[in-house]
Amino acid sequence: MNVILDRLDNSLFRFLLVGGSSTGINLFLVNFCIYNNLMPLIQASIFGYIVGVIFSFFVQKTFTFRCGGYKSHYFFRFFVLSIFGVFFNAFIIFILVEHVQVNKHLSTFLSALIIAAINYFMLGKWVFK
Repeated sequence: MNVILDRLDNSLFRFLLVGGSSTGINLFLVNFCIYNNLMPLIQASIFGYIVGVIFSFFVQKTFTFRCGGYKSHYFFRFFVLSIFGVFFNAFIIFILVEHVQVNKHLSTFLSALIIAAINYFMLGKWVFK
């Protein structure tokens, strides 16, 4: 049992580290672009998100899940999972706020936890398989 927990902790820690780094890159780029008047908010947000997703793909693949080589379906599946995550995140927040009457901030936090758990599982079992 300890071997399973150690293995989970290592990959889970790497997953969280990469996810946090990806989010940091996204936020840095968005704010850098806005602060320096390089592009409007929406374009800066899209740009930051895309760069964060690309960074996350390569680092999750090599560092978190230690997949060697390249299979053409990796990026496609990663992209599909990312798009699913965006829409499912919005759906969860909508349900929690509008139908369950959960606070907006708590709803965002709970949704982020749910999406992170889904992503962790799906990256290991489907995307990089």
